[in-house]
Amino acid sequence: MSQYKHIEGVEGLQARLLQLPAKLEQKILRGALRAGAVVIKRAADAEVPRRSGKLARTLRVSTKSRRGLVTASIKAGDKNRAWYAHIVEGGAKPHPIRAKRFPFLRLHGNVFVRKVSHPGARPNRFMKRALDRGVTPAIAAVADYIRGRLDKIVK
Repeated sequence: MSQYKHIEGVEGLQARLLQLPAKLEQKILRGALRAGAVVIKRAADAEVPRRSGKLARTLRVSTKSRRGLVTASIKAGDKNRAWYAHIVEGGAKPHPIRAKRFPFLRLHGNVFVRKVSHPGARPNRFMKRALDRGVTPAIAAVADYIRGRLDKIVK
């Protein structure tokens, strides 16, 4: 489990942010959250399982701002290359796989069957490990980004 540590000067940063116009404050917060998310993405990149490398190539950071709420997210997988990212993270229960479009499933070596039993998969919680490992450096990166931007704006 992550242990959060108190970072000195956060109250002062918040007071200085409140003095800025809302749009500028939003831009600074968006950049700060991206800086923190990049730290966690690097940790996820170190933790991601690499069989083919497809899953690792789909790791990405995104930020958005809607109705005054600024968020950042780290995503793994996409529809085309690594659609299975959620299965790697959360695992899968044993289940049958049945033929749908054709009467038989074709397995390796030209073996045809109507159904197979998938044994399931253990979860590999690489994103959770990355968050646990990267939360403290990410908070520090957010604070450093805000300090750097405020020092340029408010002198």
